[in-house]
Amino acid sequence: MLKENVVTFEELIKKTIRGPKASVLIKYSSNQYPGHILYRILTTLKKQYNDRIGYILVDILDTLATMKYQADAFGVNLGEALNGVNVLKVGGITNTGEVKQKIDLSLQYGIHREKYEHAMTPIIEELSDKLAIIKITVGLEKLLNIFDQREKFLQIRDIVRGMTEEERDIRNIFLINKNLWDNLEPYVSEYFEEAVLFIGELATIKHLKILKTIYDEFQDENIEF
Repeated sequence: MLKENVVTFEELIKKTIRGPKASVLIKYSSNQYPGHILYRILTTLKKQYNDRIGYILVDILDTLATMKYQADAFGVNLGEALNGVNVLKVGGITNTGEVKQKIDLSLQYGIHREKYEHAMTPIIEELSDKLAIIKITVGLEKLLNIFDQREKFLQIRDIVRGMTEEERDIRNIFLINKNLWDNLEPYVSEYFEEAVLFIGELATIKHLKILKTIYDEFQDENIEF
């Protein structure tokens, strides 16, 4: 049963995204509809920041196409919310949104990482005049399930290093299917969750349960979006 004290989504965004190098993980189950929350994230950010920040969306294995399909079913115009969002496509065949770069998957993480960095760099450089960059990643858990145990750890290690050591102000949001995430080999998901500053989990189609936050007033609260 949800608590009566509910934090608004706008309040959450103001707190968790306003600081440099913010890192947010939002988990959902296979029985839920993440397209709706992606829409709320984008529209809330654009309302608060206008064109002062740049947007990058990393679409792994056509996850964005699935989210748009779900959003359309609810009458939510995710396509419009994606306007001005630079999409980097990793694997998959369906182009959704404004795809600026596309890379094929490699089962060897070292090769995949090199391709990823080569594709991401020009997008970031194009946004160099922005106050900050919001990078949203969807489908990471699907990619990790392709790699072997060692390369899963290398992928997570590099993401964590990027969040903690990146000199540019890139603020990360990850939308993760928790059913696939929790079925990764032991310690992979825990390694990543240890590093991020905020973790939320979709409780209902309009409520997000806060599991981890640096803000005491948000701990164990429910966000209404």
